[in-house]
Amino acid sequence: MTRDWTTAFWPASFKGFPFHVDTDELSGGRRVSVAEVAYRDDPITEDFGGRATQILATAYLASEFVDGQSIGFTALLGSRGPGLLTMPLGIQGLYRCVGFNRAREKDRNGYMAFDLQFIEAGLSGVPFAAGAIVPRLSHLVSAGRAALGGLF
Repeated sequence: MTRDWTTAFWPASFKGFPFHVDTDELSGGRRVSVAEVAYRDDPITEDFGGRATQILATAYLASEFVDGQSIGFTALLGSRGPGLLTMPLGIQGLYRCVGFNRAREKDRNGYMAFDLQFIEAGLSGVPFAAGAIVPRLSHLVSAGRAALGGLF
């Protein structure tokens, strides 16, 4: 009897490419600075915002054409830009694949296994780019010169 791997694991997809998931991990949290001050019993903590959500998963491709699918999946995982990631338990959003590994010892007849690492897409560029800051700084410097000009 042949086992149908497509029904043994949970369905998932990235950039529209379907695969199956054996295990997945979700991590996130807050970025918190902790200062332990001398002669105090309580620390000073400061919240710097949320950590990027990260997903680690073991994914499987399973079909008669798994060799060709593996080549296409590998190219997709290495492609630029974020894509829609859909995982079990309702996890869905824009993510970037920041790492993948296909371990030959995990491959068996009829399927190939990948260890995947995704991180939420977030902003596409630097939010405080020099192009946005330089005009503001220039305006402040000019205003400061005008204010101080009368003193000299």
